[in-house]
Amino acid sequence: MNRAKNHKIGVWLRVLQSILLILLLIFLIISFVDPSSAAGPGAGGTSFNDLMLTIQSIVGGIIGLMAVFMIVIGGIVYASSQGNSGQMGLGKEIIMSAIGGLLLFMFTLWFLGINLGI
Repeated sequence: MNRAKNHKIGVWLRVLQSILLILLLIFLIISFVDPSSAAGPGAGGTSFNDLMLTIQSIVGGIIGLMAVFMIVIGGIVYASSQGNSGQMGLGKEIIMSAIGGLLLFMFTLWFLGINLGI
């Protein structure tokens, strides 16, 4: 029974990690788009640039919320482990993965800010 529960939690952890990775990739792609090339000749590009900045902030907010959600889930798994070392390890893994993802996202923001002037 406990093994099946660990497997279910592990599957959901992988799904959340995959979603976070996809959102991070979308964020990176949006950051490297040149707004002047998509606006067309003489359009100025401000509306496309505003759209990209809006999408960037929405994706960034989603990544942050999902990371916090994963930290909370990891804390619940860890706290409800009742001394079971497998559950405690799973809770630690979830928390560390979420923190790692958050650090990767913050590094990405820092890197893009330095290299692209965002």
